[in-house]
Amino acid sequence: MIVYGGQVFKLDLVMTSVIILGIVAGVMYGLVLLLEKFILKSKKFN
Repeated sequence: MIVYGGQVFKLDLVMTSVIILGIVAGVMYGLVLLLEKFILKSKKFN
């Protein structure tokens, strides 16, 4: 989407794609942190 938006000179499409990509990356990072805490907590008691 970012490349296509750049090719057709639609800055709104490019910026929207970048913002959505950032939000998705942030959510995925948060999920990885929660998973890491869960795994470390479960290994602590074993």
